[in-house]
Amino acid sequence: MSRKIRGLVIVLFVVEIFIGCSRFSTVVPRDVTGVVENVQKKFAPDKRLSVFDIHLQKKGDQLIVTGDVSNSKLLRVLKDSIQAHAENLDLVFNVISLPGEALGDSTFGTIDVSTAHLRKRPKHAAEMLSQGVLGSVVRLLKKKDGWYFVQMEDHYLGWMSKTSFWRTDSSGVVRWKAGDHIIVKAPWGWIKKKPFRESTNLSDVVAGCILPLEGRTGRWYRISLPGNRIGFLLMSLAEPVKKWLQEPATPAAIVETGKQFLGLPYLWGGTSSKGFDCSGFVQMVFKLNHIRLPRDANQMALEGKKIDPGKDFQSLAPGDLLFFGSKPGKITHVALSIGKGKFYHADGYVHENSLVKGDSLFNAYRFRTFRMARRILK
Repeated sequence: MSRKIRGLVIVLFVVEIFIGCSRFSTVVPRDVTGVVENVQKKFAPDKRLSVFDIHLQKKGDQLIVTGDVSNSKLLRVLKDSIQAHAENLDLVFNVISLPGEALGDSTFGTIDVSTAHLRKRPKHAAEMLSQGVLGSVVRLLKKKDGWYFVQMEDHYLGWMSKTSFWRTDSSGVVRWKAGDHIIVKAPWGWIKKKPFRESTNLSDVVAGCILPLEGRTGRWYRISLPGNRIGFLLMSLAEPVKKWLQEPATPAAIVETGKQFLGLPYLWGGTSSKGFDCSGFVQMVFKLNHIRLPRDANQMALEGKKIDPGKDFQSLAPGDLLFFGSKPGKITHVALSIGKGKFYHADGYVHENSLVKGDSLFNAYRFRTFRMARRILK
């Protein structure tokens, strides 16, 4: 074989190898990964609130897509978007719209302990992300061993033990929310089996619990608990929801609500009067004044209207939210303004501090890291 022919054979062999490698490349096309990223940014930008767990794999001429998403609408958008950018590939689409079929019809839970812990992973030793209170409804998305991945009423996501709630279906939720209810306004109390103080305890309650009202016996509310249980709660600890909703959410009322929690300990992930983190404290204060706020400080920083605090913080009104962060643009702490530069916040424990130099309660660190104030009340 001549040198010229031998060289041509080598070139053809190299070209064939290149073509074969391209044909069976395991690299997912950039157009596909890009469109998946865009769908996530547009429809599920916050992983704390939306499920978007997508895995892409290329095998020869096949593009295999697996994972979970929050709902069927997001599933359709994702599938259509991928198909439009994977024209030369056979699409194998195995993405599940939560809740999964394995849960059947019972895809809700009614919390039946005073505080149910929401965790980052399905184990008791995992980080606590948030809490739900007795009577709250959670949406069940998937199950692993004795744990459920759930979505809270504020849309926060995490794992909750099956011992924390009473499982039900949508009709059960409708029945639970029908009729009259009471809301617990005191920081803490007991539900009894009978309407007298010496009776056996059924459950404890914390502020913010909303439960069906079945009637009254003397100084006691007769209330329903998940699992068809009946208990009795002192009227001094709660009030009917209808009356509560008629009470205006005023700056004075919000400050007074915050004041009743002074002295309670700090608890990472805490959103109840058994222990608060900074945003859990603010969220509960506003919930008790029938205003719903998101879970975390940086989410709250998008609510309401940004205001000028004034040179010496004189423009801050009671009920305003104050935001802090060690770096500009990164919010890590929130506090409740009580006016004139003073505020309540959960930092070690719930207590009062001030941004005004010279005040006895001046907090130099919070002064240095103050980023902005926002007004929630109109």
